[in-house]
Amino acid sequence: MMGYDFDRQRPILNFIVDFYCKDLRLVIEVDGITHLNESAYSKDLIRDDAMKEYDIAIIRLDALKVVNQTAESVKIIENWIVDFELTHPTYPTHPPRPSLARATPPRRG
Repeated sequence: MMGYDFDRQRPILNFIVDFYCKDLRLVIEVDGITHLNESAYSKDLIRDDAMKEYDIAIIRLDALKVVNQTAESVKIIENWIVDFELTHPTYPTHPPRPSLARATPPRRG
């Protein structure tokens, strides 16, 4: 996404996260209905606090919204990445995204 690689089901600290981008230090959690009960919610808070101690950001998305409103879910992540790039201009990240000009093969003739 936007030139960044995300790993799926990645172990981070003592947890397995849904998605992780090392370059952004970003975890994306897709929470289903099991996260609505109080016990799971409390565990999520503990997990989020542990991640934050290591300067890892977390985006939590509702699983039904991811399925039914995929474009909106993607936009949330893209907006986070844009904000990150604007607030961390010298942060070492990935190689520059390929431009549209490079994506189109050169014309011959």
